[in-house]
Amino acid sequence: MTIENTLTEMLGKSFDALEKFNRKLGECQPMSQKAAEVYICSIYSLHRTAPSGIAHLAARLTDELMPIAPFDAHAMTAWVLDAAADEYGLRGGETHTELLARFGEAFGVDRTIMESRCSSTPGAAAMEASMNHWFRQSPLDFALGVHLASELTSRREFEGWLSVLGNRDHPGWVYLHAHCAVEDGHVSSLTTFATKWIELRPNSRDIVFDGVRAYDAAYARMFNEMAAEIGAPPRAQEVLTSSSIDLLAASR
Repeated sequence: MTIENTLTEMLGKSFDALEKFNRKLGECQPMSQKAAEVYICSIYSLHRTAPSGIAHLAARLTDELMPIAPFDAHAMTAWVLDAAADEYGLRGGETHTELLARFGEAFGVDRTIMESRCSSTPGAAAMEASMNHWFRQSPLDFALGVHLASELTSRREFEGWLSVLGNRDHPGWVYLHAHCAVEDGHVSSLTTFATKWIELRPNSRDIVFDGVRAYDAAYARMFNEMAAEIGAPPRAQEVLTSSSIDLLAASR
């Protein structure tokens, strides 16, 4: 069994929670303003520190590899930096943070609200704090497991949201399309690195898997909370977001 298959089996709680959230997301279309803010603020919390976290992790991994593989260390950790290249827009596109901001604006959630994270669920806020710590300060093997879990769950997020939201040509969905185009490559690059890492450090395997399990629990909590929040009945005074109005009109 490949490491990718093993890790996918370990992330059952995450995938179940994401599927539950996606069902609720489909059921609440068109979204109320409250639901839109919960959705956008929470995923912003999840992804806010990921780009710099990946860069931190790659640097830490390089430093660890230099004494044992001095002429291969940079080539190996390039597999880890692959995702950061897209996050930072280094392949000629816009940064994924900018695309996320535009995605939020398509739902009527402006950048001030996003940055405040005022509607992030408690689990999303906890995930942001944990990700910031895990990438920068947790043991390297553990942090690698977190990153692997993050890439594997991301691959399912964006295609799922495109399917649920519909109207795949909507101009606000560039954020989703950008990730769909690169996530398979990110998973391939990172699992290639992880396989080599574990070959060099056989004792690291269990700690890598501990990182995957920690991410699985935190991610499942976050998306279960999001499903509950957006699935709550909207208050009468809540209005449809502009994007939801567009989608409703397009479906008729």
